[in-house]
Amino acid sequence: MTDAWFPNSGDLVYVPSEVNLVRHVCHANGPIVKDYIRLKAPATMLVSSSHGLDSNFVEVIYRGAKWSVDKRETYPVNK
Repeated sequence: MTDAWFPNSGDLVYVPSEVNLVRHVCHANGPIVKDYIRLKAPATMLVSSSHGLDSNFVEVIYRGAKWSVDKRETYPVNK
C-alpha cells in the first residue's frame, strides 16, 4: 500500500485486525484522543469524511458510530 492512495467519502475500506480506531477532541494544542478501540477482527468500513490532505486520518463508520482511522492502515475494497 502506498501513501498516495487517499480514501474519499463513500469509499469502502478494509481495516485489518489489531488496528486502533480513535475519537479525537479538538484542543488548542491539537487533537487529543478521547476514546479508542482496537479491532479484534478485520472489518470493512464506509468512509464518511477525511480530515484533510495534511492528515493521515479518515473518518469511518464502524458499528453505527463515527471513528477515525489512520489511512495507512486501510486498504481499498475492489469493486
